[in-house]
Amino acid sequence: MRATYPDLTAAEVVERIVSTAAAISGPVPLRIDAAAALGLDATPPPACGAPVTVLSFADSWIDQNSATNNFGTDAILKVRSQAPGDNFRALV
Repeated sequence: MRATYPDLTAAEVVERIVSTAAAISGPVPLRIDAAAALGLDATPPPACGAPVTVLSFADSWIDQNSATNNFGTDAILKVRSQAPGDNFRALV
């Protein structure tokens, strides 16, 4: 059965687990770093600046199996992910 703690941060959940384990007699529990245990990156994101809106003048798509072909005149913009080597990607 999996417990959920919607009102706690990841660090608070790990702290609760560690403090509960410390109260149990027996071997001393291993102290863990909450961010590392949950795979969280504690580094703040870089400042990206204000959002910018640009106009699109054309679009195309590329086929992984025929990367030298230009599909810019097609009326349909295709995107597909299938087997390795059988993918379409959109370019705007």
